[in-house]
Amino acid sequence: MFTPPTKAVSKSIAKPGETLTYTISHTMGTFYKTAMTVYGKLVFTDVLPEHLIYKSAKLTNGSGTNITSQGTLSYDESTRKLTFTMGDAWRTNTVNYNGQVLKFTVTAAVEDFEENIVTIKNKANVSYENNMTVTTNEVTTTLVKVPEIRIVKKIPDSDVQVGNGHGNPTFIFKIKWK
Repeated sequence: MFTPPTKAVSKSIAKPGETLTYTISHTMGTFYKTAMTVYGKLVFTDVLPEHLIYKSAKLTNGSGTNITSQGTLSYDESTRKLTFTMGDAWRTNTVNYNGQVLKFTVTAAVEDFEENIVTIKNKANVSYENNMTVTTNEVTTTLVKVPEIRIVKKIPDSDVQVGNGHGNPTFIFKIKWK
């Protein structure tokens, strides 16, 4: 039985400067049970949404060992597309077809943006053969720009009257949110 890949995101709400981590999980077939041949290819692709800055990516095997060096990782800034292509030596080794879950982990920083709130959606693809690409579920994160409010009221020294019985001055501010 084929298990489709899944995608998860570390935060449902994030603000500029914070880090989001996307994890694409793919369950390898078990040789002679759910996989009768090795994959013709194994490629993970993820197009990062606007407002994210690519930081890093890695692929780990079922025991959590980093196996990124077993393939080729590339990121195209103009298309925002991240691609990991598994190398032939790892992909054609039937020992790796043992039902393990590979995890492709992508880290990106939230950049500053104009709007107060932005919703970003993301899904990824895993390709096994030339004509077989499976899309993960879609994950959503709401980006929130935290407003910065700084109010300073100064009284010139010449306006301060000490001991005149008027008490402490009271200031009233009205703040409107757009």
